[in-house]
Amino acid sequence: MIAVLGVIGYFLKIGLGVTGAALGPSVTQGDANLAAPGGPNDVGGGTPAQASAAAPPPPVERLLVELRDRVQRNPRDFSALASLGSMYFEAGKFAQALPYYERALALDPNDAAVRTDYAAAFHALGRDRDALAQLQTVLAKRPGYGDALFDEGVVAHAVGQNVLAVTAFKQFLHVAPGDERAGDARAALRDLGS
Repeated sequence: MIAVLGVIGYFLKIGLGVTGAALGPSVTQGDANLAAPGGPNDVGGGTPAQASAAAPPPPVERLLVELRDRVQRNPRDFSALASLGSMYFEAGKFAQALPYYERALALDPNDAAVRTDYAAAFHALGRDRDALAQLQTVLAKRPGYGDALFDEGVVAHAVGQNVLAVTAFKQFLHVAPGDERAGDARAALRDLGS
């Protein structure tokens, strides 16, 4: 599952710049990249918008279709719901990720990874109080869950709860000293004066 999500993340990063794609940026009326030529006397130049660039890369599109089909056939498919939430999250479509995470958590409220991702989506949307509540739910059941501890430090710092942030980062470093985010946690602690 992790390998599949890694491949998905790679292709999503490639396809995120595609305007009009299912997971790409939205088209706005004033989008210079999609502006029509100025008139019959325009000389032109540059690269015209490509019609074929209206979808995510084929592997991502296939996976999206497969996951949506799975959810349509079985609305209680936890894995498909969580994967769709992760795909939208990785694409920066945080508001669209929330309903998939909510549906997955309705099926398994104790899944620490999905609840932590759900909290991260709230944080990305600026809903830090909701993010902290979700992270504290995770940590009440799994006090040593590294991902939730790191995210709690980040979110607590964002809302000015520096004591909580310091505690979370210190606990994170205690349970996951070799994690790739350990340097970030140490830097945050220095910034927080600890």
